[in-house]
Amino acid sequence: MSVPDDVAPDGGCALANLRAGEDPIGTATPFDDLILLHHPTPWARIATSTPGLPEGLRAPIARATAGGRRVHVLLVDADDASPAPNGAVWIEHVRRPSGPARRFARTAWHVPKATLSDVLNELLAGGSPHGAVPLPVPTREMLVCTHGERDGCCGRFGEAAYRYLRDEHASHALRVWRVSHFGGHRFAPTLLDLPDGRSWGHLTTEALGDLAQRAASPADLMRHYRGWCAIPGPAQAAERDLFAEHGWAWRDASVGVDLGEPHDDKTRHVSLEVKVPGSRAHQRSGTLRVRASPSIPASCGARATPVEHY
Repeated sequence: MSVPDDVAPDGGCALANLRAGEDPIGTATPFDDLILLHHPTPWARIATSTPGLPEGLRAPIARATAGGRRVHVLLVDADDASPAPNGAVWIEHVRRPSGPARRFARTAWHVPKATLSDVLNELLAGGSPHGAVPLPVPTREMLVCTHGERDGCCGRFGEAAYRYLRDEHASHALRVWRVSHFGGHRFAPTLLDLPDGRSWGHLTTEALGDLAQRAASPADLMRHYRGWCAIPGPAQAAERDLFAEHGWAWRDASVGVDLGEPHDDKTRHVSLEVKVPGSRAHQRSGTLRVRASPSIPASCGARATPVEHY
């Protein structure tokens, strides 16, 4: 695979992973709620410990997580980001709709810092917040991890990828953000594509352009595909095959997942109830098998360890 110098890893965990040939599928982090909060860089290694973040951020997240929801907070920034009004903060709530997996829902708000905790409680409970100002969201957002304090590969290669997308592909309909760590340093540069909720990695300049413009067949991009954040990691391998089969129309599909328990620690059954617009619902099922990858470092400076994928 040709790896251009400007965005390609040439050191650290990302290059080690690329050389080892680890398949990135199944490494996308599933979530029910994603809270994006605008805060200028630099960010602390643990993003939510960054000085200057508003009070009231952690308690609502902890409460929702204790209730069984998978909630993550990511900090975002962009060179052209407009500051919120004095005493307020910009947030976006990305929510997985109930029922079968499908495209995520998004709402954006200017929230008074003094009421952030109450607003987050309302949003995470599925309600509409009081006292917050609703804002438009672009048709599409691409979140590129540039969190260098967390991992050097994301800082270097992610920043180059962000600048390329910003300069060559950003538009009124496509917003490009820097974003804090969302997993997968070793696949840098990585990004999360919203509202689809799909995660990508090892992105070369060519792959970034093809993904932004959807100029190539998904089948030609699958070596960069980490998976769909709407479904569990093991099922992401099966979903990839269907994505490659159906093409970009698959983005509009809804998918119910029935994931069996592991059998002998090496296999498990998966059944997918699939509905693609314009076609009848049907079921696809199969067996997932564990495949061991070579030992690789999970992040820069980490000891190399074996990785298993379905």
